Amino acid sequence: MSRHDSMITDYYVVCPYCEYTYQPEGDEAVVDDAVMECESCGKKYRLMQEYTLTSHTTPDCELNEAAHDWEQRTLRDGSAAEFCLECCKARLLGGGEV
Repeated sequence: MSRHDSMITDYYVVCPYCEYTYQPEGDEAVVDDAVMECESCGKKYRLMQEYTLTSHTTPDCELNEAAHDWEQRTLRDGSAAEFCLECCKARLLGGGEV
């Protein structure tokens, strides 16, 4: 058993010896295992980082110069709207967007 614990944190790097904390900048990204030296206590430690990339994509009829496939629906307040079955764009009948 070690006197110092491993640290797992989100967004910050924490020295496992003195618990000095800093937030790395984008250009300081570590791809593999790296040896770091603490700015506060001067001790060296290993840093391993994991990255997650989340992508969100949406279809868009207008980007593809395609016609919307509108379907009319009645809203809870009784007004009418159309929703594109292809790209989910919505518009109120009589003008405006939902």
